[in-house]
Amino acid sequence: MASSTFPIIFTIAGSSSRHELLLISSGTKLSDLISQIETVVPSSVNTQEFLAKYAKKTAADRVETVRVRWAGAGRDTKTFPATTVLTEDNVEAALRLIEASGVGKDVLEVTLAAAPEADKKE
Repeated sequence: MASSTFPIIFTIAGSSSRHELLLISSGTKLSDLISQIETVVPSSVNTQEFLAKYAKKTAADRVETVRVRWAGAGRDTKTFPATTVLTEDNVEAALRLIEASGVGKDVLEVTLAAAPEADKKE
């Protein structure tokens, strides 16, 4: 069965203003999702840090973790988790649940880790 695509929003952890939209399918693998995010983050105006255009250019950040921040609307918040860390094992189920619950309710929260710096000459 072919998966249809749907839009999803992701935010950079610690900053709700740093965000972007992606078009994905529920069959997207976690590695492909991470690759998409890592491609979009350095080039998107929506994911830039405040005053980033004045900062020294460094290697692109890499995705450390991807979490789903579940919307509470329409769910029993006493039993439904607030967040879920995505893994290769649960990514398809989580994306299907996001797609079924209504586009725009649930948000991916991405934690970035600084890319390792090359040896510095001091």
